[in-house]
Amino acid sequence: MQPPYWADRSFGALELLVERAVAADARGRLCVLNPAALGGLRAWLDRIDRMWETQLSAFKRYAEAGGLFGHTDSLGGFDGDTKR
Repeated sequence: MQPPYWADRSFGALELLVERAVAADARGRLCVLNPAALGGLRAWLDRIDRMWETQLSAFKRYAEAGGLFGHTDSLGGFDGDTKR
């Protein structure tokens, strides 16, 4: 039995879906999530989450320190004059 066309493209490589036959209908098939594959997905999401947390924390420190021009007012002190 071949998986649906969309399952192969979207989930096939990740093996997120498991296909099962439907007992009442030989033509039917049921696709369910593969719990074993979700562990890998969770690990990947955790890595992405840590990366964004690191990047956003660094940007927050940068912005609170005054950014590029060293100012902390609401407009960042930028008035077009970069020769300060």
